Amino acid sequence: GKTTVARRVAEALDGAKVAFLDMDAYYRDHHALSHDELRLLNWDHPDAFDLDLLAVHLGQLAAGEAIDKPVYDFVRHRRAPSAQRIEPADVIV
Repeated sequence: GKTTVARRVAEALDGAKVAFLDMDAYYRDHHALSHDELRLLNWDHPDAFDLDLLAVHLGQLAAGEAIDKPVYDFVRHRRAPSAQRIEPADVIV
């Protein structure tokens, strides 16, 4: 639902360069937890997200700098070793 809405907003911004930051990319990396412990986490709670990193990334994009957005591996409940390069844009969704 949220991604679909974000994409439709971007489509409505005719000609604007849009950068997408999906919140799923900013789940905290719980590499120290077992699979059973991971299942007990509340993934909808604000503490599930690395909001500090998101704020840094938003600041960098606003300053015209590219970022390396985390890629979250939902199978392993960990950040992937790779990242996705996001270039600065007119609009950040």
